Amino acid sequence: MRRLMLGLIVGTSAAYAGPIHYDEGTGGDLEGVLGPTFVLGSGNNRISGTFGSLAEFDSFEIVVPEGQHVDRIRLVLDPQPGVTWLTSFRIGNVFQDVRSTDRRVDLFDQLMPLGPGTYDVTQAYYSGNAPDLTTGYSWSIHATPRTVPEPGTMALMGSGLVALFMLVRRRRTEADSGTKAERRGRN
Repeated sequence: MRRLMLGLIVGTSAAYAGPIHYDEGTGGDLEGVLGPTFVLGSGNNRISGTFGSLAEFDSFEIVVPEGQHVDRIRLVLDPQPGVTWLTSFRIGNVFQDVRSTDRRVDLFDQLMPLGPGTYDVTQAYYSGNAPDLTTGYSWSIHATPRTVPEPGTMALMGSGLVALFMLVRRRRTEADSGTKAERRGRN
């Protein structure tokens, strides 16, 4: 007699907030040691502003929520003509320098993917020749949901493995029964 097992599998999926867009011009200066905290949303998060003095130090925190990771951090710089500068960026304990010849760089590739947690981001800017000119910057931090199997997927896979195990076991039992009957017939 064959038995048919039916299971109701319910899958759930988490909702993620959309990406953030912060502009220092409208949201306030990021200058100082204790800047704002940004909780990253799923997608391309943007944080932009300007450096406008001989030396400037900006900082902020990014929070990568549970269930997400950052797979790319890109920095686009837009200096006024004639500005030569050096800027240094830090996430956690990892530093990366960017020189005035760079306009678009992917930062911190060695940290990718960046998992859930809170990360301090600091940027130190030094302009050697033009204290009155500005350099615009835009961080592009791409966060994506982690691919974690949903409970329904795991239940379906488990049910399939149990059914496969039962089928193999039944065939072995039938094969063993046939072998025993043949031995009895020979004796």
